Amino acid sequence: MDNKVISKAINKKFNEKTARAAYSDLKILAAEEILQLTRSEFCKPLKLTVCESEKDGKKRVTVTGDKVGTLATLQFEGKKWIALEGSKMTLEEFETYTDPELVAEIMSNDTTGAYEEDAMMPDGLVPIVEAVEIYSRDTDVHKLVKDYMTNSIGKISSSVSGIAELISSIDNVDQTRMLTALIDALDNRQNEPNTYLESTYKDFLKANPFGADKIVHALCVDYWTISDEEWRLLESPKSKVTNKGRTPLREIILKKGARYTEAVRKIAGKAVITGTIYPAITLKVAKIRLDILFRPMFFAD
Repeated sequence: MDNKVISKAINKKFNEKTARAAYSDLKILAAEEILQLTRSEFCKPLKLTVCESEKDGKKRVTVTGDKVGTLATLQFEGKKWIALEGSKMTLEEFETYTDPELVAEIMSNDTTGAYEEDAMMPDGLVPIVEAVEIYSRDTDVHKLVKDYMTNSIGKISSSVSGIAELISSIDNVDQTRMLTALIDALDNRQNEPNTYLESTYKDFLKANPFGADKIVHALCVDYWTISDEEWRLLESPKSKVTNKGRTPLREIILKKGARYTEAVRKIAGKAVITGTIYPAITLKVAKIRLDILFRPMFFAD
């Protein structure tokens, strides 16, 4: 960043409106960093497993997604199947993505190499874009995913100079780590060519594709980390009971466990070599996650 921008930012008054806009932009850019991968050739569809059973004399079908757990439980009521409460997938989606013709069509695509070893056709397959949207339902990031998929995600209002001024007015590096990442993301967005670069590691990436689980998990960790810093900066000073109704980021990361939260590191690392934009926000989140794991008291609550 230009030194003139830094020098002009000194001794600026804290602007809450600018800060709130900054964290909104952070969430939008984090979503763009990760979800753009679903539009690449380096993702695999979600493999479905269908199991039939019976409970209380009623037929049931349980639909499980590869590495994402149960997506739907369907039960035969009267003369029709219904999706029971808690199901992420609708009956219509189940019927669509378990259709043998659609499964065969998806299997014929070059991006499904991870499933070609199966001797038999999978019970079902969901294309990556739809799979991410379905799996993100009932999570903190579902609206971001939906908005991105429908091209209705908000516009970025922050600028490099504006965020530099905001950071200088805070004077606490522990409360500005994600804001610093925002400067990098904005700088990259402004100065990097908006073109897709051919990946040097194309064969490796196609042999090790992104799945819906990694994409949603990584975006969730991004969202939680950004929200935590936003809360500490904007809400904590106003709160009489500091942690009322709030789960600390450290607790979330540790409770979710390595298999879930390590997705942010894997996504960030692979995104760099796909030829897509440099994932500045996601890389910073991956670093913060490691700080939490190796220094459990890094963030005081």
